[in-house]
Amino acid sequence: MKYWKRNIIRILLLISFLAAPCSSFADNYPKKPNIDVVHYTFDITLSDETDFIKATATILVKFKTNGIETLRPDLTNKSENLANKGMTVKLVISQGKTMPITHGGDVLLINLPPSLENIERSIIIEYKGIPNTGLKIGDNKYEDRTFFSDNWPNKARNWLPTVDHPYDNATSYNGKNKIIEINQLQPEKYTFNMPLELDIITNEDIPSRRQIIQLNKRKVKISIPSDIPPSHILLDPETNLLAQWDFLKRIDL
Repeated sequence: MKYWKRNIIRILLLISFLAAPCSSFADNYPKKPNIDVVHYTFDITLSDETDFIKATATILVKFKTNGIETLRPDLTNKSENLANKGMTVKLVISQGKTMPITHGGDVLLINLPPSLENIERSIIIEYKGIPNTGLKIGDNKYEDRTFFSDNWPNKARNWLPTVDHPYDNATSYNGKNKIIEINQLQPEKYTFNMPLELDIITNEDIPSRRQIIQLNKRKVKISIPSDIPPSHILLDPETNLLAQWDFLKRIDL
């Protein structure tokens, strides 16, 4: 009997020992199941002279219930702890009106009129700043200035106002018109005139589709027909020097 009790105590101690470290890995992200971010659009201005970016984000949100009055995208705020890196929000607009906001603790709280069930709402966020991480800016080994996104797993918030968690999936795929939308903006000082190859991947069971687009103007909006939402888009897939976009998670510019 004593032997049996000792084993029970040992098992309970072992369970407690195993459970304690697991609690530190608990997912404490404040999920909002009644808020569905449907679509992100980012218009970002980069510069060869400074790491400072200026950006406008347009977020299309579907509210699944009545009475929701707050949207909570993640966005790292400018801070002395980050050597004054981080983002500063200029204004937030929805339906032509400026929305009250609170920006702190790397969270942007947007106060909205009470939602209506299953109604979509477009929200525009204008902001600026120097990314602390997520968007890496600097010279490569050839001393060429480069911009590279490294958003996984939750670094997008450093330069993109997003629900920065895998539970919420938004795309730049227009499901109504069944097209992939890509906006391209080149620097003011020079404009490249060249073809750019894209590999469009929908899922593992379907081979990737090669698409060639022509870059010949500073600002180009490209629409590519696609019956199925893409999971990934590879830019310049032969050398893979430019970027990779993950559409199932969010837009990576």
